[in-house]
Formats: sequence, structure tokens, C-alpha cells
Amino acid sequence: MDGRHGAERHQQLKQQHDVVIAGSTSIVPRLMGQDLVDEYRLLVFALVLGESARLFQDKPIELELISTEPAGPAVLLTYRRANPA
Repeated sequence: MDGRHGAERHQQLKQQHDVVIAGSTSIVPRLMGQDLVDEYRLLVFALVLGESARLFQDKPIELELISTEPAGPAVLLTYRRANPA
């Protein structure tokens, strides 16, 4: 699925119900670049292992922290866009 068709399909699905994408470093940046992500749920582990792929690479986005929740050895952070388009 290319970026344009993927974005069109995402818009169609989003009108019907929530769309959840877990752990994709290829799909999520494309959707972010087209301003199609409304909410981010980040599972954060307090462990330093070195470098990894950056989630917010291209341009900064303003997020509002909605909730924090302990999740075993991690914490689940839920953010929404502060100024949705």
C-alpha cells in the first residue's frame, strides 16, 4: 500500500471506528506526516539500551498528556494532539 492510498484508506476506516497501529516504524511516520494520528499511546520502559528509531523525526508536534498508567515495569503515557488540524 503506498502512502497516498494508505492515507485514503485510513480516513475511510477512521470514519467508521478507531484505528490502532502497534509498533510500526514504517506506517506510523507516514500517517504522522499526513496529520492522521489523533492519539499516541507510548509504553515507556526506564531502561537505557542505546539508540533506537525516533518516533518524532520530521517536525515537532504539540501534544497534551491525557493520562499516565503503571504497566508492570513500564508506564503507559497517552497523548493527544494539542491543536488538531
